[in-house]
Amino acid sequence: MSPPERHTETQAKRHKPALIGIAAAIIVAAVVAIVTLLIPRMPAEEQATPVPAPDGAAIEAAEEEEEAQ
Repeated sequence: MSPPERHTETQAKRHKPALIGIAAAIIVAAVVAIVTLLIPRMPAEEQATPVPAPDGAAIEAAEEEEEAQ
């Protein structure tokens, strides 16, 4: 004995947004996973370079100028 078909078209319309949301979440998770795996393997020259700290003499000169004012 098979169950009666009840509004299968209506049910398909109601489930469509949920299925689209699930598919979008899977795509976003895949992109995040790929990016996470690729960033550590990026060559050092393509990564952001840190800014070097100013010289000690430059800091002392700036402090002397502030004190003079």
